[in-house]
Amino acid sequence: MPTLLLCPPKSPNQLPQRTPLKVLRQLLPVWMWAGNSHARNGLLRGLTQRRLEASMNRHRGFMDYRITGLPADQFSELQHATDDELQRRGVERRIVDRSYSPPCRISLQDAEAGEEVLLFTFRHQSGASPYAASGPIFIRRSATQSFDAINVIPDQQRRRLLSVRAYDERDYIVDAEVAPGTELETLIGRFFADPQVAYLHVHNARHGCYSCRVDRV
Repeated sequence: MPTLLLCPPKSPNQLPQRTPLKVLRQLLPVWMWAGNSHARNGLLRGLTQRRLEASMNRHRGFMDYRITGLPADQFSELQHATDDELQRRGVERRIVDRSYSPPCRISLQDAEAGEEVLLFTFRHQSGASPYAASGPIFIRRSATQSFDAINVIPDQQRRRLLSVRAYDERDYIVDAEVAPGTELETLIGRFFADPQVAYLHVHNARHGCYSCRVDRV
Protein backbone atom coordinates (compact mmCIF):
# COMPACT_ATOMS: atom_id res chain seq x y z
CA MET A 1 0.00 0.00 0.00
CA PRO A 2 1.60 3.29 -1.02
CA THR A 3 2.04 6.04 1.49
CA LEU A 4 -0.62 8.72 1.16
CA LEU A 5 1.00 12.11 0.74
CA LEU A 6 -1.30 15.09 0.76
CA CYS A 7 -0.43 18.15 -1.26
CA PRO A 8 -1.41 21.14 0.87
CA PRO A 9 -3.56 23.58 -1.13
CA LYS A 10 -2.09 26.96 -1.80
CA SER A 11 -3.89 30.11 -0.83
CA PRO A 12 -6.62 31.33 -3.26
CA ASN A 13 -4.46 34.30 -4.23
CA GLN A 14 -1.83 31.94 -5.56
CA LEU A 15 -4.29 30.16 -7.84
CA PRO A 16 -5.85 32.87 -10.03
CA GLN A 17 -5.79 30.94 -13.30
CA ARG A 18 -6.05 27.27 -12.24
CA THR A 19 -8.32 24.92 -14.15
CA PRO A 20 -10.60 22.55 -12.17
CA LEU A 21 -8.24 19.66 -12.94
CA LYS A 22 -5.25 21.52 -11.54
CA VAL A 23 -7.23 22.52 -8.48
CA LEU A 24 -8.03 18.86 -7.81
CA ARG A 25 -4.36 18.00 -8.10
CA GLN A 26 -3.70 20.42 -5.28
CA LEU A 27 -6.30 18.79 -3.05
CA LEU A 28 -5.97 15.03 -3.68
CA PRO A 29 -3.37 12.46 -2.63
CA VAL A 30 -0.32 12.22 -4.89
CA TRP A 31 -0.84 8.49 -5.52
CA MET A 32 -4.17 9.14 -7.22
CA TRP A 33 -2.43 11.17 -9.88
CA ALA A 34 0.77 9.14 -10.04
CA GLY A 35 -0.56 5.65 -10.58
CA ASN A 36 -4.10 4.88 -9.50
CA SER A 37 -5.98 5.91 -12.63
CA HIS A 38 -9.04 3.83 -11.71
CA ALA A 39 -9.56 5.70 -8.44
CA ARG A 40 -8.86 9.01 -10.13
CA ASN A 41 -11.32 8.46 -12.95
CA GLY A 42 -13.99 7.24 -10.57
CA LEU A 43 -13.63 10.37 -8.50
CA LEU A 44 -13.82 12.67 -11.50
CA ARG A 45 -16.93 10.91 -12.79
CA GLY A 46 -18.55 11.45 -9.41
CA LEU A 47 -18.03 15.20 -9.45
CA THR A 48 -20.69 17.21 -11.26
CA GLN A 49 -19.80 20.14 -13.46
CA ARG A 50 -21.29 22.52 -10.94
CA ARG A 51 -19.10 21.18 -8.13
CA LEU A 52 -16.03 21.53 -10.32
CA GLU A 53 -16.98 25.11 -11.09
CA ALA A 54 -17.54 25.84 -7.41
CA SER A 55 -14.11 24.42 -6.54
CA MET A 56 -12.47 26.50 -9.24
CA ASN A 57 -14.32 29.62 -8.19
CA ARG A 58 -13.21 29.31 -4.58
CA HIS A 59 -9.59 29.13 -5.65
CA ARG A 60 -9.98 32.08 -7.99
CA GLY A 61 -11.31 34.27 -5.22
CA PHE A 62 -14.72 34.17 -6.95
CA MET A 63 -17.01 37.11 -6.19
CA ASP A 64 -20.51 36.26 -4.96
CA TYR A 65 -23.44 37.72 -6.88
CA ARG A 66 -27.16 38.15 -6.30
CA ILE A 67 -29.85 37.81 -8.99
CA THR A 68 -33.27 39.36 -8.37
CA GLY A 69 -36.56 39.44 -10.20
CA LEU A 70 -38.92 42.38 -10.03
CA PRO A 71 -40.65 42.88 -6.66
CA ALA A 72 -44.01 41.12 -6.57
CA ASP A 73 -45.76 43.78 -4.49
CA GLN A 74 -45.03 46.38 -7.18
CA PHE A 75 -47.50 44.64 -9.51
CA SER A 76 -50.12 43.35 -7.07
CA GLU A 77 -52.66 45.97 -8.14
CA LEU A 78 -52.27 44.99 -11.81
CA GLN A 79 -52.57 41.30 -11.02
CA HIS A 80 -55.96 41.88 -9.38
CA ALA A 81 -57.28 44.44 -11.87
CA THR A 82 -60.35 43.84 -14.04
CA ASP A 83 -60.09 43.56 -17.81
CA ASP A 84 -61.46 47.11 -18.19
CA GLU A 85 -58.86 48.47 -15.77
CA LEU A 86 -56.08 46.61 -17.58
CA GLN A 87 -57.23 47.99 -20.92
CA ARG A 88 -57.25 51.56 -19.59
CA ARG A 89 -53.63 51.08 -18.48
CA GLY A 90 -52.52 49.59 -21.77
CA VAL A 91 -51.95 46.14 -20.26
CA GLU A 92 -52.72 42.99 -22.26
CA ARG A 93 -54.00 39.83 -20.59
CA ARG A 94 -53.07 36.60 -22.32
CA ILE A 95 -53.59 32.88 -21.80
CA VAL A 96 -50.39 30.95 -22.48
CA ASP A 97 -50.83 28.31 -25.18
CA ARG A 98 -47.51 26.51 -24.69
CA SER A 99 -45.07 26.03 -21.84
CA TYR A 100 -41.64 27.70 -21.67
CA SER A 101 -42.94 30.70 -23.58
CA PRO A 102 -43.64 34.01 -21.77
CA PRO A 103 -40.90 34.58 -19.16
CA CYS A 104 -42.16 36.01 -15.87
CA ARG A 105 -40.01 38.88 -14.61
CA ILE A 106 -41.11 38.43 -11.01
CA SER A 107 -40.50 34.73 -10.37
CA LEU A 108 -37.99 34.28 -13.23
CA GLN A 109 -39.96 31.22 -14.25
CA ASP A 110 -41.48 30.59 -17.67
CA ALA A 111 -45.27 30.47 -17.68
CA GLU A 112 -46.95 27.10 -18.14
CA ALA A 113 -49.61 26.35 -20.75
CA GLY A 114 -52.99 27.59 -19.52
CA GLU A 115 -51.57 30.26 -17.20
CA GLU A 116 -52.61 33.89 -17.36
CA VAL A 117 -49.89 36.45 -18.01
CA LEU A 118 -49.86 40.22 -18.31
CA LEU A 119 -47.90 42.06 -21.00
CA PHE A 120 -47.08 45.75 -20.58
CA THR A 121 -44.35 48.36 -20.90
CA PHE A 122 -42.01 48.63 -17.93
CA ARG A 123 -39.30 51.20 -17.19
CA HIS A 124 -36.46 48.83 -16.33
CA GLN A 125 -33.75 51.51 -16.31
CA SER A 126 -35.03 54.51 -14.40
CA GLY A 127 -31.66 56.15 -13.74
CA ALA A 128 -31.15 59.82 -14.55
CA SER A 129 -28.82 59.15 -17.47
CA PRO A 130 -29.06 58.96 -21.27
CA TYR A 131 -29.39 55.17 -20.85
CA ALA A 132 -32.80 55.35 -19.19
CA ALA A 133 -35.03 52.83 -20.97
CA SER A 134 -38.37 51.06 -21.07
CA GLY A 135 -39.55 47.91 -22.78
CA PRO A 136 -42.15 45.13 -22.83
CA ILE A 137 -42.23 42.52 -20.07
CA PHE A 138 -44.44 39.58 -19.07
CA ILE A 139 -45.47 38.71 -15.54
CA ARG A 140 -47.44 35.66 -14.43
CA ARG A 141 -50.72 36.81 -12.93
CA SER A 142 -50.30 34.25 -10.14
CA ALA A 143 -46.72 35.23 -9.27
CA THR A 144 -46.41 36.23 -5.62
CA GLN A 145 -42.77 35.36 -4.86
CA SER A 146 -39.90 37.30 -6.40
CA PHE A 147 -36.77 35.41 -7.35
CA ASP A 148 -33.93 36.42 -5.03
CA ALA A 149 -30.90 34.14 -4.74
CA ILE A 150 -27.14 34.25 -4.32
CA ASN A 151 -24.87 32.44 -6.80
CA VAL A 152 -27.81 30.76 -8.57
CA ILE A 153 -28.58 31.15 -12.28
CA PRO A 154 -32.32 30.56 -12.93
CA ASP A 155 -33.15 27.93 -15.56
CA GLN A 156 -35.10 30.61 -17.42
CA GLN A 157 -31.87 32.45 -18.12
CA ARG A 158 -29.80 29.33 -18.83
CA ARG A 159 -32.16 28.42 -21.70
CA ARG A 160 -31.82 31.70 -23.58
CA LEU A 161 -29.37 33.83 -25.51
CA LEU A 162 -28.72 36.82 -23.26
CA SER A 163 -27.56 40.41 -23.59
CA VAL A 164 -25.82 41.60 -20.42
CA ARG A 165 -25.29 45.30 -19.78
CA ALA A 166 -22.89 46.56 -17.11
CA TYR A 167 -23.72 49.92 -15.48
CA ASP A 168 -21.66 52.20 -13.29
CA GLU A 169 -22.88 54.23 -10.29
CA ARG A 170 -24.14 56.97 -12.65
CA ASP A 171 -26.35 54.44 -14.50
CA TYR A 172 -24.17 54.65 -17.61
CA ILE A 173 -23.39 51.51 -19.61
CA VAL A 174 -19.65 50.82 -19.35
CA ASP A 175 -19.58 47.34 -20.92
CA ALA A 176 -21.92 44.86 -22.59
CA GLU A 177 -21.86 41.38 -24.09
CA VAL A 178 -24.11 38.81 -25.78
CA ALA A 179 -23.68 35.20 -24.66
CA PRO A 180 -25.60 31.94 -24.14
CA GLY A 181 -27.27 31.70 -20.74
CA THR A 182 -24.98 28.81 -19.82
CA GLU A 183 -22.12 31.33 -19.81
CA LEU A 184 -23.85 33.95 -17.68
CA GLU A 185 -21.93 33.15 -14.49
CA THR A 186 -18.61 33.53 -16.30
CA LEU A 187 -19.76 36.85 -17.72
CA ILE A 188 -20.87 38.08 -14.29
CA GLY A 189 -17.41 37.31 -12.92
CA ARG A 190 -15.73 39.14 -15.79
CA PHE A 191 -17.85 42.27 -15.43
CA PHE A 192 -17.60 42.44 -11.64
CA ALA A 193 -13.82 42.17 -11.86
CA ASP A 194 -14.01 45.77 -13.13
CA PRO A 195 -14.36 48.06 -10.08
CA GLN A 196 -16.30 50.69 -12.03
CA VAL A 197 -19.17 48.25 -12.68
CA ALA A 198 -21.92 48.75 -10.06
CA TYR A 199 -24.61 46.34 -11.28
CA LEU A 200 -25.80 44.38 -14.32
CA HIS A 201 -29.03 44.19 -16.28
CA VAL A 202 -29.76 40.99 -18.15
CA HIS A 203 -31.95 41.06 -21.28
CA ASN A 204 -33.18 38.44 -23.70
CA ALA A 205 -30.91 39.05 -26.67
CA ARG A 206 -33.36 38.10 -29.41
CA HIS A 207 -36.44 40.05 -28.27
CA GLY A 208 -34.51 42.63 -26.27
CA CYS A 209 -36.82 42.60 -23.24
CA TYR A 210 -35.53 43.08 -19.71
CA SER A 211 -34.94 39.91 -17.71
CA CYS A 212 -33.34 40.47 -14.29
CA ARG A 213 -30.77 42.39 -12.24
CA VAL A 214 -27.42 41.21 -10.88
CA ASP A 215 -25.61 42.82 -7.93
CA ARG A 216 -22.43 42.11 -6.01
CA VAL A 217 -22.88 40.55 -2.57
